[in-house]
Amino acid sequence: MSGSIRLHPKHGLAPALTVCRICCKDTNELALLGASADKVMREMYEATNGQYGSKDGYQEYGHNRILANGPCDECKALLDGGVVFVAQDTRESLRLTKDIADSLVGRIWNKDKSKCLDIDAARGKVWTIPTAFWYTDGDNIKIKEWM
Repeated sequence: MSGSIRLHPKHGLAPALTVCRICCKDTNELALLGASADKVMREMYEATNGQYGSKDGYQEYGHNRILANGPCDECKALLDGGVVFVAQDTRESLRLTKDIADSLVGRIWNKDKSKCLDIDAARGKVWTIPTAFWYTDGDNIKIKEWM
């Protein structure tokens, strides 16, 4: 039967809210996990180092949240000429509007100044990078060396 969902024996449809996989804000979407709820919540817990999901499976009265399949509307809008960098070392994201990305072209270099970060190639994409080339200083974002 197409479009059907197997119910969880205890939690039925087992709904979970989704969060943007870039900025982690609520997306106002609801995922119906059904019979796979326990497995999904444990996998989410492992994949996000305990930030989302639950090591014990679906929690009836818990705050069940999972990562959405795509970015939220705000992050989608940023990707129109902008770029989003996600650092694996800090699990933080840097979201650049088109204007900010324009201002950084040719300004982010590696340690020995032999390679410049290609902002233009990154436009409209979510780039996962090994280490962050930025840090926050209060309300400001500071750029440091790349790689």
